[in-house]
Amino acid sequence: MKKLILSLFIALFMASAAYAAGSLRDADKAHEKGDYLEVIKVLTPLAIKGVAEAQFKLAVMYENGRGVKQDFSEALKWHKLAAEQGYMLAQYNYGLMHATGRGVGRDEATAAKWWKLAADQGSAMAQHNLAILYERGRGVIQDYNKAIILYKQAAEQGYVDSQNNLGLMYKNGRGVVKDYSEAVRWYKLAAEQGNIVAMSNLGAMYEQGQGVRQDYVMAAGLYRIAAEQGVANAQINLGFIYAEGKGVKQDYVTASMWFNLAADQGVKLTSKELSDLAKVMTQEQVKKARDLAR
Repeated sequence: MKKLILSLFIALFMASAAYAAGSLRDADKAHEKGDYLEVIKVLTPLAIKGVAEAQFKLAVMYENGRGVKQDFSEALKWHKLAAEQGYMLAQYNYGLMHATGRGVGRDEATAAKWWKLAADQGSAMAQHNLAILYERGRGVIQDYNKAIILYKQAAEQGYVDSQNNLGLMYKNGRGVVKDYSEAVRWYKLAAEQGNIVAMSNLGAMYEQGQGVRQDYVMAAGLYRIAAEQGVANAQINLGFIYAEGKGVKQDYVTASMWFNLAADQGVKLTSKELSDLAKVMTQEQVKKARDLAR
């Protein structure tokens, strides 16, 4: 799953709604000090009494093994109790534990059920993950239209992965009429937030002149940023950019270096361009490219 978000840690521990009691404030103060045993001591009786926020926070403590031995089954129990009271963050986490099979057998249908409840309350993370399930038909019947709606809801909240995925949906015409300009718009929003996959995707749009005026220099620059951070597709595309001298000075050694880096990530390169590249390179150049890729 694209980029599936892992559990909520300290930030979400502190991101709950208004505090229900002074004891919850005490738990938060103890958490800030790193006194996790005190956190557990304060939260447990509140959770037993049915305070949803305390149940959620106690679940997070068990999930991450803070103040207690890590116990996914116990975390699952407390997340469920809070989720059943409509606590959005617990609904998200309870769904996530089913999606990833922590403390329970992996069950994407159950994950979808709880993510929908959280998504309906405005959780961008739940909207994004549920969109992925609809896009891929996992745990739900595949439905690109529903995926688009959910991606858009999260993207409009600034959720960067949804912005990138929404760009892909528009580029490929899944659930919407193919629209390169709209794809570029969402890629740009994600790239501006530092999403390196979106940068690579945006680079491809500039290279092909889809939704924007063709610009090899811009394409090369975007590919390079993503390639330097390990995006394999960007490494491959940047290799071709150098091999063909588009927007950069033609450089077979640099091209081969980027191909080698992508190959090191398990990408199989069998295209005609690669065989043509090997024919024009000397053994010394081939060795230099391999050395640069190490």
